[in-house]
Amino acid sequence: MKKICVIVIMALLGCGCVTKQSKVDLPPQHKSPTETATEESQVSIDSTRFLCDSVFTGDDVDVHTKPLTMKAPKYPKKAKEKHIEGKVICEFIIDTTGHVVSGSVEIISAEPEGIFEEAVIEGVLQWTFSPAVRDGRKVCVKWKQPIEFKVK
Repeated sequence: MKKICVIVIMALLGCGCVTKQSKVDLPPQHKSPTETATEESQVSIDSTRFLCDSVFTGDDVDVHTKPLTMKAPKYPKKAKEKHIEGKVICEFIIDTTGHVVSGSVEIISAEPEGIFEEAVIEGVLQWTFSPAVRDGRKVCVKWKQPIEFKVK
């Protein structure tokens, strides 16, 4: 019997953060936070919804966020039965409490398309992190994460 597993690969630079070194604009709430993100400014957002004043990336924080719980996303039944392997790269916002912001998960790429994306989104929303810190206070950060689905 073959074993099936999901491999979560930490993003580059050891911190798991996106390598851009700037703040990210959060767009209006009807769009995905990463859909219209820019690299040069920040915007105030509803802090009760996101627990964030702004979202930072890369080296703009003094203490990087670190994964606390990263359970592998569930292998989709259809892919498991057909022994389909793949890779998904997603990006999301981690709030000041270390939780992934609901609605912030964006699929950057998926191979093959249409198989693993839903499982990734559901799985990532369960992850927790230590909060990032900037100037002595907890801040929100953007995180990029590759996830591989392999049949072993």
